[in-house]
Amino acid sequence: MDLQTSQSFIPKQAFRPDAQLYEEIVGDSTANIAKAFLGLIPPPGPDAIIHDNGCGGGQVIGQIMETRPPASIRIEATDIDPTQISNCAEAAVAGNWPVTTNLMPAESLDFPDETFTHSFANLLLLATRDTGTHAAREMHRTLKPGGVAVATWFASIPHQEVIKEVHRELRGADAPPLPHGMPDEWYAEDFLSSVMGRGGFAPEKIRAESVETVCKIADLQRWVTILWSYIGAPASGWTRADEENWDKAIAMITDRIRELPGYKSTGPGVK
Repeated sequence: MDLQTSQSFIPKQAFRPDAQLYEEIVGDSTANIAKAFLGLIPPPGPDAIIHDNGCGGGQVIGQIMETRPPASIRIEATDIDPTQISNCAEAAVAGNWPVTTNLMPAESLDFPDETFTHSFANLLLLATRDTGTHAAREMHRTLKPGGVAVATWFASIPHQEVIKEVHRELRGADAPPLPHGMPDEWYAEDFLSSVMGRGGFAPEKIRAESVETVCKIADLQRWVTILWSYIGAPASGWTRADEENWDKAIAMITDRIRELPGYKSTGPGVK
């Protein structure tokens, strides 16, 4: 997932985005969401051929294997990020998972029609082009008749709204918009369903569910710094003023996240 903005100046305090830092942002929320949606569908049978689309480091597969599925299942894991594919492959070897990994874009899958009994796109579609429609079409194309497809995204991201507030306060109401993070239309209850519908799934067969999830964070200030590095740059790019105001921005975001209703301190870590 490439969230870098084309720019000539980057504040010295900013992290350079990479797959490992992205994993720190999402934390265990990816696995928690996977565990939740797996509980909403029938368990994979012995003939299951599962596609983990945008597999990341293998969090969804880890949750599948926690259910102790039949040993005969097959899992294809794909991602566009070489680091994520490497991480997933390492996890597969360590866990003795029945997984094949491939570097592959979600919008152009190198699989025949009607290959999979299950197709999972956990926190993926927003990160693909054409607002997820091409990736949804590929999910539909490669799913067997009667198969199960699951796509997930966040219904709300409270910390992203904090980022927007601080952006406007430090840079002014007329500052260029933030190009990264979740666009407002994705907050609509039926938006993800509409993306799947445009991908070819029959509306009457689409079921929307909401689940609660948490993200455990070991170091809130580090997490906020990574987050601001990822989505704090305006469309026009970073400025020298951003470097000068960096500590102020991090402090403002950290304090406001602590005030969110969903925030809870758990001692050494937070969530």
